[in-house]
Amino acid sequence: MEEFLPRLKDISDGLKKVVESETGELGIHITSTFVPGLSLDRDTIRQIADLGLSMDIDVVIHSSDDD
Repeated sequence: MEEFLPRLKDISDGLKKVVESETGELGIHITSTFVPGLSLDRDTIRQIADLGLSMDIDVVIHSSDDD
C-alpha cells in the first residue's frame, strides 16, 4: 500500500472523475495458511476515501489436504 497509493496521486483527478461516474473499489485479496496481520493506517484509509473508492478485503484461510 505504501508504494501503491502514492502512484495514484498523479492520476487522482482523473480517477476521481471515473469513480464518480462509474464507481470504483480498491480490492485486497489475501490467501494464506495462517491468519495474516493486516493493518491500514488512518492516512491510507483517508487517501482511499478521498479518491471515492470503496474498500473490499477478502481473507481466505486454507489448510493443506494432509490435515
